[in-house]
Amino acid sequence: MGTTNHFDLLVLGGDIAGLAAAALAAGRGLRVCVLPGDHPDGAVTLGRRTFPLETAPFAALSSPFVRVVYEELGLWLQMRRDVRPIPGLHHWRLDDATLDIRSGDENLDSEMSRCAAGGAPLSPDLRPVVAATMATEMERLFHAAGLEPPVHRAVATDDGTTTKVPNLSAPKRRRTAQLLGVDALVGWLSDAAPTTTPEAVRHRLRAHWGDGPVDFAEGMSGLRGQLISRIHSRSSEVKPRVHVDRIDVKRGRVSGVKLRGKNEHYGCDALVLACDPIEIFGKAAEASGLSREFARRLASVERPARRFVLHVAVAACGVSPVFSETLIATCEPTDASPIQSLFIRRLDPGRLDVPPDTICLAVTAVVPAEVPRARLRHLTLAALRRHGGFPFLEEYLRWSYSPNDGLGLRRAEDPRAETSPAGNRPHGMQTLYDFKGGGLGGGLPLETGVKRLLYAGRMSYPHLGLEGQYIAGLAAADGLSVSKRGAASPRLVRR
Repeated sequence: MGTTNHFDLLVLGGDIAGLAAAALAAGRGLRVCVLPGDHPDGAVTLGRRTFPLETAPFAALSSPFVRVVYEELGLWLQMRRDVRPIPGLHHWRLDDATLDIRSGDENLDSEMSRCAAGGAPLSPDLRPVVAATMATEMERLFHAAGLEPPVHRAVATDDGTTTKVPNLSAPKRRRTAQLLGVDALVGWLSDAAPTTTPEAVRHRLRAHWGDGPVDFAEGMSGLRGQLISRIHSRSSEVKPRVHVDRIDVKRGRVSGVKLRGKNEHYGCDALVLACDPIEIFGKAAEASGLSREFARRLASVERPARRFVLHVAVAACGVSPVFSETLIATCEPTDASPIQSLFIRRLDPGRLDVPPDTICLAVTAVVPAEVPRARLRHLTLAALRRHGGFPFLEEYLRWSYSPNDGLGLRRAEDPRAETSPAGNRPHGMQTLYDFKGGGLGGGLPLETGVKRLLYAGRMSYPHLGLEGQYIAGLAAADGLSVSKRGAASPRLVRR
């Protein structure tokens, strides 16, 4: 079997890190081909309805790593135009408090004081002290992860000045963090299990949220579409629904891939994995030629939780008029209701072909990995009634659909699936990872041990979520050889 196509770079998988690496490499003169799987745009279309597979907003615009990527791609000004703040109130249903916060955290201090224990107002200086404390800890984590100081200084501070951090008692810090909702947000914005995410990273994610939250009009689909458009504009390719049967390695160097179900082989000079390596190598990672260190980290990773996405259409009279745009709720898991947290977001009804008196919600539930798919829709609807503030959901529910459980679109009056068998095919849920290593460097390394085979995906810097994927994408692009034009770019990650 001969090679039917040859590329400078192949990217396997649809993680944002892979798309970013592909766009950067294509801009540096490489001929790139991305094989992202079935849904490169991150959405499922059923008839005239488009359902997003990822519901979290783009809460990383203030990250300097994101700016580095888009400035090199020539998209930074366009990004600032396309990304808009999410208006209205953002509701936080925490363990012992409910906060209604405006965009940009405009009324955050007053809401925290209102909900403080015993009605005693919190000191107005307390939140900046906590932020300074966490920024100092974040600085240590970035250095420990091997990020180069020039980039790191942009992360830590804009002017390079050093802020003296006063001492802060642990109870005050914990109470402030609780009212900020730093623990509640982790399951939505991070790719790591909430229980393993460092405290400083939780505050960093909350700070990114407080800078907006902002998003594209089409959500994460808009973000993906922007990167894919840039790849196409550089005479490179994105080929959805093309799957890989194996990766070929010759003399310790990656040489190409064999396509599944086709008598075709794509050759390449370099390859970036932007998916879970278990999908490619299975459990025998070390036997596949990967380095002992990469195989060890891959074998040690645990997958304790997943994100289950459910879309519901509810009659407007069944939704509280207080509900605005987003709702974030922490749950107390039990055997009967194992859901750990809920994230609810209002969707544009025009994309889901519903009448004007209907409100569409995208619900993301963080659930233990062992819960069967078939139970997740029922459990999520029950949690919406109990924890999400929708007690009359069952009475006013019009239909529900999940891309993750394979049960199709179900109307409230008819529990049988409405969609075709193709629409009922379940799509994989996003996994939340738990690495044994601490800090930010506990994820999978860039180098796999096979020459010119790199890894950049959700498992690179899982605690940082979307920001971590941009860091991984930058590292992968810098890890490739000098472009055909001979223009090298600075390395952002020290290895």
